[in-house]
Amino acid sequence: REYDRIIEEFEGNAAAAKALMEKGKILAEQDKPKEAKEAFDELDRKFPGSEESRGSGGMREDAEKKLAEKESQEKH
Repeated sequence: REYDRIIEEFEGNAAAAKALMEKGKILAEQDKPKEAKEAFDELDRKFPGSEESRGSGGMREDAEKKLAEKESQEKH
């Protein structure tokens, strides 16, 4: 929630990019791959080419894999 405040308050600023990156990491650690992927996607949209965006690729891929696994398990 604190990250959301920073993202909103410092929109367009490097602090918001860092907050989005951390938000995605925390959501991934909490086993919330859909929300993590959304945070990483937002990071790419708002801060393309940023250090945080470039560094989030592997974490996004992990979140996408976990999301696909969850969805597959829910279907069975």
